[in-house]
Amino acid sequence: NTYIIIRSGADPNNVYNISPSFTVSPYIEVTYPNSTGIIWNVSEYPGITWSTWNGTGALSTVDIWYNNTSGWNRIGNGINATNGTWTWSSIPASRVSETVTIRVAKNDTGPSPVSPYDDSSVIAIRGKLNITRPLDAGNTVFRVSDNEAINWTADGFGGSDLVRLKFARYGNFSDPGNTTTIAENVSAQSNGTEWTNIPDNITSTGKILIEWQTNTTVKDTSDSFSVKGKLNLTSPNSGIFNVSE
Repeated sequence: NTYIIIRSGADPNNVYNISPSFTVSPYIEVTYPNSTGIIWNVSEYPGITWSTWNGTGALSTVDIWYNNTSGWNRIGNGINATNGTWTWSSIPASRVSETVTIRVAKNDTGPSPVSPYDDSSVIAIRGKLNITRPLDAGNTVFRVSDNEAINWTADGFGGSDLVRLKFARYGNFSDPGNTTTIAENVSAQSNGTEWTNIPDNITSTGKILIEWQTNTTVKDTSDSFSVKGKLNLTSPNSGIFNVSE
């Protein structure tokens, strides 16, 4: 048991008081994520960190919990408390939410977190877009007036989520004079669209950007590629030609 004793400086042996006994409980503090504006994306590997103090109790292992305001779900179990860190391996698409709280709590076999525990700040988990074509940096060549497929993967998006695709002639999407929209209002789940009649914008440093129209911070940019001219031989296109004609 633990007590607090106060004594008089003038007569400490005779003038003092002792508190009732109490227990100093273990303590947990989440140190990341611990600020506003933090955004994680599906399939990432974020590290969750915390500090602990054992007090007079036993706090050897902890559990990690997730809540999107619909209830607590355990995502990590029986983790060494003193390590102070755990990596969430490849966040699943089912965890997408704008109102996520992470809780680090004393390990327990029950269906809900037990004390002691501490909560993170409220964070967002959003879907992830990944362009898969064009992909081979510097080696992909598109031709003027051709049609080419633009492909991507979209994790954590529903059927109503729409994306926009842009082309930056010199790879700089902050340059409006050399940036054009290829397509918009495309279903994120379609995983592809066709760039038709590629314009005569010759370049060796072109890039494609895909962005979620609901929140354009969710985006991906392709590797650089080239757009080159195209020659069409129109004559001769048939018949027989003789020497010296």
